[in-house]
Formats: sequence, C-alpha cells, structure tokens
Amino acid sequence: MMARGKQRRNIVFVILLGIVLLFFLTIFVWLQLKLQPEKLLKEKKIVMKNSMEDSTYTGDENEIYEEGTDYSANIPAFHLSKRTQAEDVSDRLERDKDFQEDSDTQEWERDAANEWESEYLCSYSSDRLLDESDIEYLKQKKTDPFPANETILQMVVNEIYAKYGYTFRNEEIQQYFENKQWYQDITIRIKEMDQVFDRMTKTEQENVKFLSAHMEE
Repeated sequence: MMARGKQRRNIVFVILLGIVLLFFLTIFVWLQLKLQPEKLLKEKKIVMKNSMEDSTYTGDENEIYEEGTDYSANIPAFHLSKRTQAEDVSDRLERDKDFQEDSDTQEWERDAANEWESEYLCSYSSDRLLDESDIEYLKQKKTDPFPANETILQMVVNEIYAKYGYTFRNEEIQQYFENKQWYQDITIRIKEMDQVFDRMTKTEQENVKFLSAHMEE
C-alpha cells in the first residue's frame, strides 16, 4: 500500500512539474512575441538614423523651423543643383526646337502640296466622276488664256492625258505642260492617244467622255 501511494505521489509531482514548465514556456513565448515588433521597430529607427547621418545635409540639428517657411531646398531628396536645372532648361529648349522644326516641316509639306495641286486645272479629275456642277465651276474659273485658243474643258481633258505622259502634237499645248513640275516628273512619253486612253482608270475615261460631250455644246 505504501509503495502504491508513493507511486501516485510521483505521478502527481511529474504532472505538476509539467504544468509548471508549460506555464513558464507559455510566458516565455508570449514575451518573445510581444517584444519582437518593438525590436524590429528599434532596428528600423537605427537604420533610418544612419541613413540620415550619411546624407549630404549639413544643417544644424538644433535649428528652429518657422511655420510657413519652405525648407525643401535644404533636403537632399528635393534639392536640385544648378547643373540639373540648366539641363532641364536645355532639354525643354531642345524639345521646343524639335517641335518647331516638325511644325515647319509640316507647313512646308502643306505648302508644297497646295502648290502641286494648284498646278492642276482639275486636281480631282482622276479621283471621282465629274458632274454638271463641276462643269459650271470650271467654266467660271479664272485662268490665264490657254494655248491654241483651247477652252478650259478641253484643257482639263488634255490634262488627264498629260498625266500619262502624252506628247501633244501642238507645240504650244506641249510647252504648256512642259512647264508643269508634275509633267516633268513623268519619265515616259506616249504619242498615241488611244494607247494613253487605254491606260486610264475607268473614272478618268468616263470623265474624258463627259467633258468631251460638254465641249460640243
């Protein structure tokens, strides 16, 4: 009986000891979890302090700051050197210069296109079918006298042929088109009118017929 009672006491002692150890272990874990964020925060503050000390800012740490005063120029992260400012101005001027050059180029191209188009009596005769309103417009168009006493309708027909390098038998008409830059840029010359007509687009052929019919009026 005594041996059994002693055995029970030993078991109870072991259980109590285990409970005590578990309690202290729980306390230890809790303290570690509680102190860990504070330790990380402290280390972060130390790193930030070291970074501040390594910066180029040389201001007095006891300096008194007045409300409403801009101190950003004294902070390295916001400070712009004179060299940097000069580079920014130079970059802006360069961009403005490029923009101006682009604008000048576009304006020149527009002027060239308008000048090129102005060399044609009817610049759209190859683009769409002409109608009665075009006839009226062409007849009222103010132009210099045409060679060989040609009418403007006849000259528009000649112009369509000239777009394909047709060589006119009349020297005055031929010289008229020789003075046009677009005619000078055509590398081929064709003497046969039927051959030129066959090269025309369907729109151009219909416009030639339409204009020819009104020339007889």
